[in-house]
Amino acid sequence: MNTAKSASANACTAKEQIARVLVSVRNAAEGAMVLSACHVDIVDLKEPLHGPLGCPDFSVAREFSQCFESAKDGTAFSIALGEVANCPLWPEVSAEAAAEVLSRFDFAKFGLSGLGNGGHSWVGRWKEAFARVPESVARVAVAYADWEKAAAPSPLQVVNCAAEVNASVLLVDTFEKRCGLLDLFSMQQIGELVAAARASGLRVALAGSLSAQQAAQLKVACDFVGVRGAICSTDRTSTIDPKRLLELVNGVSHFGHGSPA
Repeated sequence: MNTAKSASANACTAKEQIARVLVSVRNAAEGAMVLSACHVDIVDLKEPLHGPLGCPDFSVAREFSQCFESAKDGTAFSIALGEVANCPLWPEVSAEAAAEVLSRFDFAKFGLSGLGNGGHSWVGRWKEAFARVPESVARVAVAYADWEKAAAPSPLQVVNCAAEVNASVLLVDTFEKRCGLLDLFSMQQIGELVAAARASGLRVALAGSLSAQQAAQLKVACDFVGVRGAICSTDRTSTIDPKRLLELVNGVSHFGHGSPA
């Protein structure tokens, strides 16, 4: 794995920008199905039943990492590790065993819900959470678009503090899945946040209950678009529908480029 580590250091210019597709899966079986159906750039492991950035059980993460350790098609792999407020990660597992599994991923991320009212102290807890993740794994800074409902730091606070955890990517997501990203932010607001992130040297991923059409629309504004619910048979907790997956990936790939927001 770790194909994304060198790529994360090279920010794309607006002129060159074509967003890549990130697909969230629940386990190794879904990951294999996604990779057999089409090419996606990042396969992201998370458990939707555990929250917006639900951490998978350790056994699931270990099986997933073992299945895709030798993947060589350019696909990168990421893992959601839940909320910083709920750390430590996998308390029943030794730090060494957890680090061994996490080292096989390219990206890792924590949510910051519940930490927005503690002044600057949330940054220290963020650092402590990432201290359990091997340095070889690229850090993703997560900003919730509905940050007030999540009681999380604001997106600009996250951008401004991302360097303190050596983050190379900003993920803008939603905490509550009843509203999508474009219900909360206008394209102008997204463009302003993306510009601030890139000024801080961050690549940007946009997610949060995106429809296939919205994912295609947003591809001109960021480096990655992330999806789960739009490719599932009913909702984000159900199984992935290969037909919907293929339609979304093709739609994002062929959607007109336009101008970055």
